[in-house]
Parts: sequence; C-alpha cells; structure tokens
Amino acid sequence: SYGTVYYDINCSKEPYNDPLVRKALNLAIDREALINNVAQVEGEPAYSFYAPGYVVDGKDLTEGRPSFDLSPTADVEAAKAALAEAGYPEGEGFPTIQLSFYADDNVKKIAEAIKEMWEQNLGITVEVSSAEWAVFYDAVQNGNYEVAAMGWSADYVNPMSFLPLLYTDDVTNNSFYSNPDYDAIVDQVKVETDPSKFGELVKQADELVSADYPMLNLYYKSNTYLIKDYIEGVYMTSSSNIYFKNAKVLAK
Repeated sequence: SYGTVYYDINCSKEPYNDPLVRKALNLAIDREALINNVAQVEGEPAYSFYAPGYVVDGKDLTEGRPSFDLSPTADVEAAKAALAEAGYPEGEGFPTIQLSFYADDNVKKIAEAIKEMWEQNLGITVEVSSAEWAVFYDAVQNGNYEVAAMGWSADYVNPMSFLPLLYTDDVTNNSFYSNPDYDAIVDQVKVETDPSKFGELVKQADELVSADYPMLNLYYKSNTYLIKDYIEGVYMTSSSNIYFKNAKVLAK
C-alpha cells in the first residue's frame, strides 16, 4: 500500500533541531519487533517517509535506495554514538522526551514499545501521553509537541503525494522541517514532464531529506486480501484498489 507509518519529530524544537539527535532516535528503534511483535501487521521496515509504489520504466523509484545507516533491528552502539556526538553521552543531560499519540489501542502499543526501546537503548527518559484525535492533531499542527504518532496514505499514486510533507511551510509539514536545497528540488519535480528526469529528481529529494532524519519512520503500509486458488487475473494496486477486469474463474 502506498503509505508509511511514522512519527513526526518537531524539528523546530531543541534538541530535535539537531540531525544527530534525530538520527540517534531512529537508530535506536527495532522496526522488525514493532512490525512482527507489537503491531503484528504485514509491513516492510521504513527508512524514509517516501513509500514504495510508484514505478517509472518498470522500476519502483525506491529500488536501490540507501538505508541511511538504518537497519531492521536497532543499532544500539551507533545510536549511542550519535547521541554522544550531539552532546549527550549515555543520554546524560538529555531532556525527557514527550511522546504523544492519538487514542487507539494499536498506536498505544507502538508508543509504549518505542518508549521502552529509547529508554533501554539510549539511557533517556520518555513520557507518553494520548488524546482524542481532534485534540491531538490540533496540537501537532500548531507545533505543540515533541515526537508524535502519525502516518500517511497517498491520495493518489504519485510522489507528489509525499514530497510536500517536508516542504518548508507546507500545510502538511507537521515536522516543521526546512531545507532550501530540498525545496528547490521539489520545485523542479512539480514542473518536470519527462518521466525519467522526474524520477531522478524524486530520488534526489528523497535521499537528501531522509539523510537528515526529520521523521521517525517505522514501516510501509500493506494490505492483505484472500482469494480462492481457482480465481486468476485479480490484482491490487498500490492505492489499495482491487481490479476484476481480467478476472477468470478456472475449472475446479
């Protein structure tokens, strides 16, 4: 499914305005454990906010994308090293993280797991809080948060469903991240009509911004559906639409 589960990091607030702090938070997460043991969903570990699902010349734009030093499981030593480089060796002096989420049982389980991972792997203190969606999202949009549960499912299958999420002052940019170089590439993406050049620009934008860790990316969304083995020709797109145009019922 063309979507990503992630947490927004408020890049306008200290110490989260430091890319090293954001990198440490990302490195300390065991994404496989979150997918398999906590959320218990079919999902692929996410290292970027931009999800697989858009194809140019037969290749998904995320094919061959770097991992930005992240891995399916937590890299505790690298996480500690990044936090120490940011000025917080063994978590010393790091302020208590306010981790907020909206009222949902599954989201609650993920938030509590992230709290445990950060406290255990980084030696920091995390406080979790929840609110009903309307109250929670109003706080996020107004920047009244530090790290907050979020996610995105594209309205249409095109990278421009995702790229504005980190574009300076865009209404969907709830991380309050700003990078003029990223903005300039996205401006080019908006007007590029050649599919190949369009794809290359999207890759540049994705890789530039993801190396700055403006979000805590967890996993890419997926859908599961069941179909009898005597049916063929049915397929699902990355926008979660099921098509029966070429469906056939085979002889049993």
